[in-house]
Amino acid sequence: MSTNEEPESLKSWKREVERSLKGKPFDRLVKTGPDGVARQPLYVEAPTGGVVPTKRAPGWTIAQAYTNPSAEAAASEIRADLGAGVEAVVLVLDYAARLALAPTDPRARALIGKHGVAVHAREDAAAIGAALAPSSGTAAAELYLDAGANGAEILALLEGTTGARIHACVDPLGTLVSDGTLPRPIDAHAAEALEIQRSRPGTRAWLASGIPYHEAGAHLVLELAATVATWADYVRRGASPGAIAVAISGEADVPMGVAKTRALRVLLAKAGAALGVPGDDAFVAGMTSLRHTTRRDAESNILRATSETFALAVGGADVVIARPFDAALGGPTPLARRVAKNVQLVLREEGNVGRVVDPLAGSYAIESMTDAFARAAWTALRAIEADGGMERAILSGSIQRRVKDAFEKEQGLVAKRTRTIVGVNAFAPLAKPGVARDVASQGPGRDARREAVAEAVIARAGSADRASGAPMGGPSVVRLDRVRDAERFESIRSEADDLAEEGARPRVAFVSIGDIAELGPRIDFAARFFEVGGFEVGLPPIAGDDATPAFAAPDVIVLVGSDATYAARGEEALRKLRDSNPNAFIALAGRAGVLQAALDAITPSVDVFVGCDAVSTLAGALQHVRAARRSPSPPRGA
Repeated sequence: MSTNEEPESLKSWKREVERSLKGKPFDRLVKTGPDGVARQPLYVEAPTGGVVPTKRAPGWTIAQAYTNPSAEAAASEIRADLGAGVEAVVLVLDYAARLALAPTDPRARALIGKHGVAVHAREDAAAIGAALAPSSGTAAAELYLDAGANGAEILALLEGTTGARIHACVDPLGTLVSDGTLPRPIDAHAAEALEIQRSRPGTRAWLASGIPYHEAGAHLVLELAATVATWADYVRRGASPGAIAVAISGEADVPMGVAKTRALRVLLAKAGAALGVPGDDAFVAGMTSLRHTTRRDAESNILRATSETFALAVGGADVVIARPFDAALGGPTPLARRVAKNVQLVLREEGNVGRVVDPLAGSYAIESMTDAFARAAWTALRAIEADGGMERAILSGSIQRRVKDAFEKEQGLVAKRTRTIVGVNAFAPLAKPGVARDVASQGPGRDARREAVAEAVIARAGSADRASGAPMGGPSVVRLDRVRDAERFESIRSEADDLAEEGARPRVAFVSIGDIAELGPRIDFAARFFEVGGFEVGLPPIAGDDATPAFAAPDVIVLVGSDATYAARGEEALRKLRDSNPNAFIALAGRAGVLQAALDAITPSVDVFVGCDAVSTLAGALQHVRAARRSPSPPRGA
């Protein structure tokens, strides 16, 4: 728009919106997330400024991550997937390798095969190398190591086993904050990465990753700032920008995910200009989020991975790794691994998503969000730099504190159901999905396989070609643990399931006062609210004068009426419910308002309404149910 005058079409749209809001302010539609960036309901112009840097060629590389504890089993999976569309392999090494622990080190036994592949001897490396050999009709795959800061040691072990190009991806700072320690000092790992950069030109010797921060709860602005601050630290140590892979996590909100990926390139170009190096042609890797996945209704993770993959690809990632949908359950199963690969294939080959570079360039919404995210992240980056840079931020614990604060803010939105997680805090199926049982049932077998791998690795340790077992001499810091947004709700559902297995699922009955025809929305809201917590809901509601509840002995009784009816009859109705159901947890559908004092007088009780803390409410109700079932007398005041 060239003038400040709004076109008539926009004015007309605003009038319609204001009419729908029924007197509420227009700003009610502006949503500001934990990152502090406002999301507008409508964008009517693009920001002024430079052109967003883009990658040079369309399309992206389809990659898959491998974590099977057994090197032979991982090699078999790699071989099968390379023949079915996977183009790059991310080899996730176990914790013993990440920490450079020799198999004979007592600390290694519990870490061999944990969360990654056990590559500790030349024969393990040879199995992986053989799997990477191109077969008929397939090109040679590239191998990206996920060995934390210990990529140099694993690279040496793999040397000569394969003709594939190997990227060491050494990330001392990301490893330090995610593992809490390093095998050697930061400078020593950086020196190893510099030597790899010198001796293996054309490979990614370094990795600047924001994923550890995202997976610990950072919002996207903080993740972007941490990523670029890490990149800047490595550049100052002598890293060539072309030798650094830059990694971020996906966002299930597609416009946000596209803008986030584009904003990363803006930030790298700006940081590069400040450091006197090129940053506008960065190699960007995107990985779908583990934090966003759910254990409940795990199949819905397929939709999350699809949205995140699409956003990463459209936003300009050079390589994308889609997590299997059962990752939060300890997978992957073969089915989940195949689906993760096929999601990318369908988007790229059938959806033609990769045909155009930066296809959403020019969109007012995407350009505006790109600019807003980049500006907010640049401010956060400058704060990190002012405190001494990324290394100092990690060693002091300041970045860890900021990440934890961001996660708690996000959890507040999830608890109030302002941020919806399908299958968890909304539209939650009561029955456990089949895939959850299938994967969960593999738990004991998976642990046994890991232990068997560890025993085999330790038994042959005399011929191991890997770590020397020298004491770890690196720094130690407060570790950023992985979290998932759905964990607190899933804990509530697990408690409800436990009660069901012990006798009966917690049950909710509804009692209405007033004209039931007017109460449909309030009844539906309260029913869905308790279903999220794993309660069995008894509908339709009974009239307030009817003494027959929906269940013989309901654990929770919800009183439903209009605000006017509450004012006229609510106090008496609450008292009658408590007198006739002394063991029940009483809930009021809607805000208590004038009934607050009466509701407080009949504890345990609560009002449930849009925006209330569902986690604390449901957890409190379940706590009461458990206490009431164990006690023959009412647990008053519980």
